[in-house]
Amino acid sequence: MGLALFLSLLSPLAAAEAGNKDILVFAASSMTAPVTEAVAVFERKTGQRVVVSFAGSSVLARQIENGAPADLFISANQGWLDYLEERKLLVPGSRSVIASNTLVVVAHKAGPLADRIPLDDLTELPGGGRIAVGDPDHVPAGIYARQGLQALGLWEAVKGRLVRAANVHAALMMVARQEVPVGIVYNTDARLDKDLKIVARFPEGSHAPVLYGLAQSTRGGQQKAAELAAFLTSAEGMRIFGAYGFLAPPAR
Repeated sequence: MGLALFLSLLSPLAAAEAGNKDILVFAASSMTAPVTEAVAVFERKTGQRVVVSFAGSSVLARQIENGAPADLFISANQGWLDYLEERKLLVPGSRSVIASNTLVVVAHKAGPLADRIPLDDLTELPGGGRIAVGDPDHVPAGIYARQGLQALGLWEAVKGRLVRAANVHAALMMVARQEVPVGIVYNTDARLDKDLKIVARFPEGSHAPVLYGLAQSTRGGQQKAAELAAFLTSAEGMRIFGAYGFLAPPAR
């Protein structure tokens, strides 16, 4: 996608196109709530305006690859940061892990499922047995889900019934609208809709750790982006992420 077309499709970025005064952040859709709050706090503290675009990590990474002028990129997995780093599109030394998460199965409270189900029950679900999930071919939540299902020996039984979404929030909304009986999302996503309930959790070690990473992009030109990155990784930034259910990054 060309840069001009990209900017025309993402209206919030049109303001950033007019000049290089705003910090432009690309962030994984599952980070919408905490990043929105953290950015608001940073703007109040500094007077610096920040423009944020939320989407699937894979979509954002490819837009940066194609020339989008993001200053910061927050990815829901390390793979898409690796992708950009291999192409020399990340500022050396700017990369860090800022939070972690867990993977769960959600259902609608008004749906047919009991409060809790064994993960094995994903092979025999009501409502046609469909499962909403971020596309396992490129969406981090879907990649984690595939790893977990494979580790539990369930992948072959359920892969034909997956409803593949462009990002984890889209998968969540399918369950919220009762279009599918269950969805595989992050634990933090399950908190976003009071009508949803967690009916199963993927065991620790069944998939790669869910680690959110931040890095500065070489496509950006806003020098103050480093200040925002420092705020997001500060104790205050971590408190904001924690308030939304995100876990602290593992100790090194």
